Amino acid sequence: MAALALLMAVGVAWTLGKNDRRAHHTAAALTATFLPGLTLIALNGTDWYFAGVQGDQSFRLEYTARFAEDPTALTDYTYRGVPAFYSPGWFWVTGVVGNLLNTTPWQAYKWVAIASLWTASALTFVAWRATCSTRLAALLTLVTTLGLPSQGSAWLGLETLQSAAYEPYAWLVASVIPPLLAWAATTDGPLSARRGVGLGLVLGLAAWCYLLYAGLAVLALLLLTAVRRSAVKWLELVLAGVVSVVVVAPWLGRFALAWVREGMPPAAATTYVNDGSFGLLALRPSASPWFLLAALGAVVLLSLRHLDRRLGGVGSVAAAVLVLTVAQLALGQTGRGVLLHKLLQVLALALLTAGTLGVVLLVRQHATVRLGPAADRVGRQAVRAGLLLIVGFGASGHASEWVASDLTRMAADERYPDGRFPVAASREARAAPESAEPPVAEIVTAVEQLTAEAGHDGIPVVLTDEVPFLALTNWYGYQQWWELYANPLSGYAERRAFLEDLAGGSAPRIVDELRNAPDGPDVLILREEAGMLVYRSSTWDPLAAETRAWEIRFPAEIITDPNAVSRAVGPWRVVALRE
Repeated sequence: MAALALLMAVGVAWTLGKNDRRAHHTAAALTATFLPGLTLIALNGTDWYFAGVQGDQSFRLEYTARFAEDPTALTDYTYRGVPAFYSPGWFWVTGVVGNLLNTTPWQAYKWVAIASLWTASALTFVAWRATCSTRLAALLTLVTTLGLPSQGSAWLGLETLQSAAYEPYAWLVASVIPPLLAWAATTDGPLSARRGVGLGLVLGLAAWCYLLYAGLAVLALLLLTAVRRSAVKWLELVLAGVVSVVVVAPWLGRFALAWVREGMPPAAATTYVNDGSFGLLALRPSASPWFLLAALGAVVLLSLRHLDRRLGGVGSVAAAVLVLTVAQLALGQTGRGVLLHKLLQVLALALLTAGTLGVVLLVRQHATVRLGPAADRVGRQAVRAGLLLIVGFGASGHASEWVASDLTRMAADERYPDGRFPVAASREARAAPESAEPPVAEIVTAVEQLTAEAGHDGIPVVLTDEVPFLALTNWYGYQQWWELYANPLSGYAERRAFLEDLAGGSAPRIVDELRNAPDGPDVLILREEAGMLVYRSSTWDPLAAETRAWEIRFPAEIITDPNAVSRAVGPWRVVALRE
């Protein structure tokens, strides 16, 4: 890791110091390889991406498996027949790639994620080239790629570069928002349908990858256009809006219609608040040069944005985040929100970009004195040395975090579906009591056999609280294990009430009610504890910002009901309800 950081730092510092466009392209290419290289080394010895199947990766792997099964179905990752809510584009690509390469969806996830980290840097460079020279575009790409904090030099609450790489599909969008707004701020001339259509396509594709960041970009464009007071720019933005709506209609249009028809139920996911990363309160001083650059960026946006129109575009991004911070403060009083902690990453990128542009512009304005060739060489060497130190400092900090983080450890310690451990698994993971439990593959075999015996065909709906059973198969879930991951149209509360009502009944009644429920489960995979089959889930209280667990217990007698067939597999009881 240290060698990779050093090589990248030396290579970038050397090539950026040359007056050669090919060298600048090389600097951008070196920068683009850093995060993928870091990730490949950190995850060497495991086929999982960061966190394995834990936390947010559970529903992401579900989504990938859903599209690997049927690329034409834009449905929810858990609930059968429910329109997709979470942006599906990247997961669709990942599922299709897995199919084309004959790779299981969870393995394809890792490689598409790593490729996405490279693609994000490449897109950032291309986007900055629309308004910058090759050297400046490469420098801004470097700042974008390395500027977010590491755990060892945190200055952005709990947000770090690895937490951005943890969501590679979101990083694809976040990294190009500042150059997109910088470009929008510099466009002039008569009404251009080409500009409007192109912007609409970009916004639409961004929404397919990560709707939250696409919405932030739209708000920033609205603020920028309002400041520019140009009828032409308003018309182009309206055209872009129409095109983007058309682009997202196959997915978001279907969801929106169903959402309105169901009375616009709230989305629990948007109410989540990360207390350690709340708005401007999350910004705290640090000795990191990147924090100093971001602080300088804030000063530039407040007092020097008149120097360059690109700063006006970047400033609109920061202004959009501030508007949403105020919205979070207001909405939070009623238990709603805008996922503000996610927006902090884009705010940091805007501030880092503004700081870099400010330094470059000020140097250009005051670099009028020529001291001769020798002094110029000394100056270039000093700039290279400074770059080497800053880039080396940032790269080494990220390298340390990538190796030692919990996300990396979880990926190394997660068992594969066939029961094998990754080569990189720790002794503690191999010795844990869970390591003796049957693997996912054994559960899959039991479900296939029992559903066939029960008369089911097609993909079953399963009631289980074991995350890998949903994340690593193509099964639908009857209920999410955490309300935050549940689709607003899923009827999470109604399904909970239905299960809780059944819990006090007799075994025959429970089986009959489950069999006759229109969207009921076909299979139960529940742990057997003290003669009861137990299901556990958690709700989210947005007003208290707390997760609250709940559970139901079914009598074990349902396994002997004539309308069910069952099998014990380790600590679990697999029960298939007869058709």
